[in-house]
Amino acid sequence: MKNKKILLLLSVMMLSTSCSNNAAKNEEATTALTNKAEVTTISEATTVIENSLASYEAAKEDGQIPSENPSDKEVKGSGEGAEEADKSGDGEALNADVEGDDAKNGIDGEALNADAEGTDKEESDKEDAEGTNDGKVEEGSTDAKEQGNGSEGVGVEASGKEGREAETTAKTDGSNEKTSTSDKNKGEEAADGKDVTKPLILNNAGTITIQTGSEFNPDKYISYIDDKDPNPVLTVKGDKDTSVAGSKTLKFAVEDNAGNVSSWDVTLNVVDELPEIAQNPDTRKRIDFADFKAENKKENTLVGIDVSKWQGEINFDKVKAEGVEFVLMRLCRYDGEFVKDDYFERNYKEAKKAGLQVGAYFYTTDNDEEKLRSHMKWIGEQLDGRELDFPLVFDWESWNRVQRYHLSIEGLNHLMDVFAEEAESFGYDAMLYGSKYYLDIIWGRRNDYPVWVAQYKSYTDYEGDYEIWQSTNIGRINGIVGDVDFDVWYLDAAETDGAENVNSENGN
Repeated sequence: MKNKKILLLLSVMMLSTSCSNNAAKNEEATTALTNKAEVTTISEATTVIENSLASYEAAKEDGQIPSENPSDKEVKGSGEGAEEADKSGDGEALNADVEGDDAKNGIDGEALNADAEGTDKEESDKEDAEGTNDGKVEEGSTDAKEQGNGSEGVGVEASGKEGREAETTAKTDGSNEKTSTSDKNKGEEAADGKDVTKPLILNNAGTITIQTGSEFNPDKYISYIDDKDPNPVLTVKGDKDTSVAGSKTLKFAVEDNAGNVSSWDVTLNVVDELPEIAQNPDTRKRIDFADFKAENKKENTLVGIDVSKWQGEINFDKVKAEGVEFVLMRLCRYDGEFVKDDYFERNYKEAKKAGLQVGAYFYTTDNDEEKLRSHMKWIGEQLDGRELDFPLVFDWESWNRVQRYHLSIEGLNHLMDVFAEEAESFGYDAMLYGSKYYLDIIWGRRNDYPVWVAQYKSYTDYEGDYEIWQSTNIGRINGIVGDVDFDVWYLDAAETDGAENVNSENGN
């Protein structure tokens, strides 16, 4: 009992330090932590600390906890929502673009397969996600990219894309060494080769509020993925009855086929009337391209933008006159439907005519090798050997309820390899796009390809190698109506090794 109290005290002290910039969140997190009556071992206490800190940082990055400078949020996405971090809003402005059939609820201890179908909509800031507002998730979201106001069953409000710099840690049973998730999720193996890595919980819900009489489908409130198993199993133990108002604690657990389990408590609040979700106006200060250029244009850099249909008709002559040197444009997207971007042909033609360097990216939620190869063959036909100044970019960033895609971390990285193989077959190199957060915890192949990293701050502290940094999704420039993403292209790769960044010298 003495050890238990010491562990809880240390846990609260660590969490309080982390949350010191927000007293309200500090109080909530500390209360949640000290209520963990089951914490009896160092390993369990460590897990509680890690989950609590990860939840706090995720909420902070998602916009649930306001940052002092909104322009420094590490969130991605400027116009297209639950779909793309880079280009607008998968951003993940909220953690809940949920469509399709829900997995069936189970009773105490019964496995709940994440069978739900549906795809994230790329429309985020511009089009609301579909679905009914039958519940509210108050804490624990770590999915920064998926946006969607009033998405099915979830009422979390967040802003922007996936970028998050929270580094979570994990311990294998009996270990006293702390391991970052970037190493952990490469897949730990015991001496006998057995998989000992627990499923990765991207969004643990924390507290769920649901209206009396509503169906409770736990799977639509959380996001999880395993390093090797494409179909980890969710079980929920406890009273899931929603017919009577009240508060209860449920035990969530996700288990992979090797027997590794990640488990945590979730508070289920059943209420007669759901609280209204405030629709706060976007008060973030926009970033003028002239200021962006002054800060980032160096001898070894080029400054540019990335665009898609959300920017509409662009006057590339005006854009170039402002100092833009390159433009990355969406070629096509796949999110249940394979569609060429409405403005790709015009963007390519007019950007080249204006003398800008150009590149193209493919936003996709492909979860099958055969389907991806088919899509890539079509892309090869569309490009037809035309000149690109950048590698072809693979943009997979649909992390909300990622279990619906039945992909493991290894499987997702394999799809990146397939993309690169197909791109090479019709004459292009491949590049990987991702936020700092997901590059660290998901993309084990990140060192095998050039990287385009998204981190919405005044600088990036991504520690891997990268060639392009997407620094904001709320840029403004003459020639484009509305927000646009700003990017820096580093001509000298050495400048981006080991988190070296040209802005770091300014102490930002």
